Amino acid sequence: MPERKRETVYQEVTDRIIAELEAGRVPWVQPWGKAKAGVGLPRNAATERSYSGINILILWGAVIEKGYAAQHWLTFRQALALGGHVRKGERGTTVVYADRFIPKDERKRAAETGDEPQAVPFLKRFTVFNVAQCEDLPERVHGGAAPLPERETVPHAEALIAATGADFRIGGERAFYVPSADFIQVPPQPAFFEQINYYRTCFHELGHWTGHASRLARDLSGSFGCKAYAREELVAEMASAFVCASLAIAPTVRHADYIGSWLEVLREDNRAIFRAASHASKAADYLGGMSAPAPVPLASEPTQEGEQTLVPGVRPVSQRERIEARMAAPLTPRVPQKPLNVGLPAMILIPDDIRQRLLANGAAERETDHVPVVKLFDPTGAATWLITEMMPDGDSLFGLCDLGFGCPELGYVSLAELESVKGPLRLGIERDLHFAARFPLSVYAEAARIAGRITESERMLSQAAAALRIRNPELPPDGAGPTRR
Repeated sequence: MPERKRETVYQEVTDRIIAELEAGRVPWVQPWGKAKAGVGLPRNAATERSYSGINILILWGAVIEKGYAAQHWLTFRQALALGGHVRKGERGTTVVYADRFIPKDERKRAAETGDEPQAVPFLKRFTVFNVAQCEDLPERVHGGAAPLPERETVPHAEALIAATGADFRIGGERAFYVPSADFIQVPPQPAFFEQINYYRTCFHELGHWTGHASRLARDLSGSFGCKAYAREELVAEMASAFVCASLAIAPTVRHADYIGSWLEVLREDNRAIFRAASHASKAADYLGGMSAPAPVPLASEPTQEGEQTLVPGVRPVSQRERIEARMAAPLTPRVPQKPLNVGLPAMILIPDDIRQRLLANGAAERETDHVPVVKLFDPTGAATWLITEMMPDGDSLFGLCDLGFGCPELGYVSLAELESVKGPLRLGIERDLHFAARFPLSVYAEAARIAGRITESERMLSQAAAALRIRNPELPPDGAGPTRR
């Protein structure tokens, strides 16, 4: 393929991915709940082989855009070979094939000089058609088996995680992989509002884990904020999506705050998404190749939540446990050697418009505000304020921090440092003497993400608290009494 034509292919696909990201849509996270096709990896209907790399994103996008009911594809000739044909007027979807070849002249040169021949990369286009665009095909090639319910995907997910042999350490409030020590840390299952998010998070971290020097040896040296870090996050996001899809688990975005960094990488290099998707496929295949058969359930009956069958080594996590684990947490997470004084007033760093509204609220002497100002995390990482508690030294603040750099998390910041940047960020600092939080900041933040509005998250948390007080009969009982503050 001529160089100019090959570059056009790279640019066309990259431009399409960039347009999706700019519109707030992530190509590897499709709305499978509303789609006609079930979640899964696209396959060739003739060979039953899964497509890989960038072709997964291309074909997923086509399935959603055109409303196809299956994830199976054929070339024009394959449809004929199976006794069917593509309907007249149907337009196919272009996929690409990357390979290397040695030109004749290069072979001749290498033979004359005794050097190793140099291969030349090439990219070839193919047109494929969804089986829904074909007629008279054998019934077997239409595929499209119904996806497994969540309670049946959990044993497969557990089996895959166990088969990797990865060093998982359960605890804390954050999930991360440490390349230098080669271990993964994830919060316990009750810390997740939805149990399936525990597995999505595990697969994201396992995506990083495959890049270790002893495995697929990717570049894991990038520090937060640099392009190498963004590229690796892109690989892990897609690897997690591919693994989830192979298990009939709908992928979700685990790190939307990196979208801005991904866009920067893709705009600078029109081959970056191809390389990232290729690395992600290799990572997913590496993990899939380690998978063991799913364990046989100890009981065929699901739990009362309908979430999970009883599996050896996996105790079902009840909805009550999930709520109580979140509600029973201390007001702020305890950090070693940094005692907290939760009786001190909160400090709120906010845009001027919200600050004025809070001042008006205080002047009117309204009741204590129990709802902290928690901004929903913008996909571009544009949140510019925090709420936190001040330490006895009068400068150290602890809380939910997001200064617009795409890294919201609980941690310590300096009031003096915030003062130095509040001008450029157009921020005002207000000491709220009328604030009395009822739940941990991390609970508010996660509830706000799920509910979509601060007022709705407060209602949801209040209902959860009421359920604990009155022992709501809709929640299944557990062996021990609840822990409440």
